[in-house]
Amino acid sequence: MSIPGPSGECSCGHTDSRCEENKLTTSTPTRSTNSKEKFIHKGCHPLRQELLQMNEKSKKEEQLCESDDNYDMLRIPDHLLHYLFSKLSSKCLAKCKTVSKDFKRIVEDPEFVKYRKQNGLMEPRILVVPENPNESMARAYHPADDKWFDGPPLPGYTKGEVHEAFACVSVGSCLFILGGSRRPANLPSESGRICGDVWKYDATTNSWSKMQEMNPPRRLFAASRIGTKIYVAGGQTSAAILKTAQVYDTVENKWEDIPDLGCQRLGCRQLPSVTLNEELWIIGGRFEQHNTESDGSEFETDFAEVYNPVTKNWRLVYQSHRRPYQAQQDPDHDDLSRDMQVEGPLVVAGGKLLCLQNKKVWQYDQVTTKWTPVGDGPGGAGHDSGFVSVGNQIYVIGGRPHRPALQTLDTVEVGEIRELQTLSGVDKRQTDLSWRKASPMGFNHGKILGVDVVLV
Repeated sequence: MSIPGPSGECSCGHTDSRCEENKLTTSTPTRSTNSKEKFIHKGCHPLRQELLQMNEKSKKEEQLCESDDNYDMLRIPDHLLHYLFSKLSSKCLAKCKTVSKDFKRIVEDPEFVKYRKQNGLMEPRILVVPENPNESMARAYHPADDKWFDGPPLPGYTKGEVHEAFACVSVGSCLFILGGSRRPANLPSESGRICGDVWKYDATTNSWSKMQEMNPPRRLFAASRIGTKIYVAGGQTSAAILKTAQVYDTVENKWEDIPDLGCQRLGCRQLPSVTLNEELWIIGGRFEQHNTESDGSEFETDFAEVYNPVTKNWRLVYQSHRRPYQAQQDPDHDDLSRDMQVEGPLVVAGGKLLCLQNKKVWQYDQVTTKWTPVGDGPGGAGHDSGFVSVGNQIYVIGGRPHRPALQTLDTVEVGEIRELQTLSGVDKRQTDLSWRKASPMGFNHGKILGVDVVLV
């Protein structure tokens, strides 16, 4: 409480006019040798300095108690907090970020994130971009907790606008949304404006950032990650189908051209692609076949193109996308059929290249270049589902039971892949696939526009 000094002289003999701006504001008047009360001039009495120091200390303590950085009272060094936090789960770390600004700074420290990643301490989160978002939200699924959470608002989202035909690729704790097209919801897909936007979502900071754009813009293209780089190829601009390919360095935030594909390619929803053995595989899709039809018709491809980032060359893997023959008269026939193409989404789970198509899960054999059925897909999944893997588990999310269909799904079904020893020989093994249901998305349902796994 402020105690103003009385008029007259201070104990050092100064007049009121000289001491007016130096009155003691948080102390009691000093003893007076006469009946008239006197006050202390700043710096003229040892008690003044002591009272000022006590007052400053009190103010600092009050500020410290009011601050969200009150852990400073403990004086814990950053390196010790790094060690303590490394013992916590991602769920606990998320709560720690709400305790103080410095806790948040340490949890989001790139070096701390790098340490957790190198030591296998990060946990997977499945990020889903559904066709029917709630309040422009993406959705995040925690496999360990079997729970769904709202993600941050989608970048550049406008109510009544549809963003589609883009690619979703994760790199560590970040999810990248690349390209695609935007259109009003009441107009057909062909009317969309093709864009080259690149957005990065950082799961450690729960924030979006706009990155260097793609040039040219493209939609319905292939995209996959190798290391910290994202490779894109094919697709479509507003004028033509593309054969060009590029690589995006997520660390340097810059694009670089790489050799072209052998032909123009695009996908029906997204050109099927995957990273297998540190190579980019582009499988199936459609391409413009020149010197065959005068009208430049689009044909289904009968080979895959594989890019090696070390040699910087493409190679062809013929008929790699073909599936086993399924004629009713010979359902067990494992020969290749030229009238069936891979159009479904691809994943690599447990080192196996898998495809979800026609309500079956198919496995690719790199030696025989054949697709063989692993087992039936989940009961509800049909078309436009999200297909992603976490370890040896595959997740089928949302979609529609039929094409076309008014009914949409919010289901999540998890497939567990196991290798079983056969009785016919020691070296022969067969793959077993079993399904279980997980928590549904709830208010989100229908076509899954993008899905991938980040580490948190």
